Amino acid sequence: MIENGTSLRHEAIIERIKEYSKDNILKRKIKETPIIIDGNPIPLQRPRHNSNGITYNPQTQIINDLSFIIKAQWKDRPIIEGPVKIIIIFFMPIPKSYSIKKQKTYINKYQHNNMDIDNLQKFYFDAIVTAQCIINDDRQIAIANSYKVYSDKPRTEFMIQPIDYDFNNNNFWNNP
Repeated sequence: MIENGTSLRHEAIIERIKEYSKDNILKRKIKETPIIIDGNPIPLQRPRHNSNGITYNPQTQIINDLSFIIKAQWKDRPIIEGPVKIIIIFFMPIPKSYSIKKQKTYINKYQHNNMDIDNLQKFYFDAIVTAQCIINDDRQIAIANSYKVYSDKPRTEFMIQPIDYDFNNNNFWNNP
């Protein structure tokens, strides 16, 4: 233990973070700015078929609308090439049937009852790719962390950042 109570491992982590942030100004800038989409999070629906046997996506217009919101918030930042990490937080509405007291206790607690998290992810991945300003294809997403949390202000927030971790030169399981 070091005098302030942190271990050598924690000191090593802090040093790596400092080095990383000095060398990667663009990545820091990308990481610091989340994209915020107001409104209830939307899960991806299955494709539909019309009476002529033609398959279509019933959410095409919504995805196009969201892509304009994403473009407006991404602004002049460059498209990220290579693998990326995305962190998405779905701020889900608290059911109105709950009492006011119960609603207040549920704020910022994990939500686990409705909507599969993978369908929520897929919808927003499609909107991000449709925007064509952050990444070129959702195949670039190598790491995806998603959270569903109750909130009195439903919205979706996400941050995308490039990954440059080299598995050949580092022992993934033993390094932070």
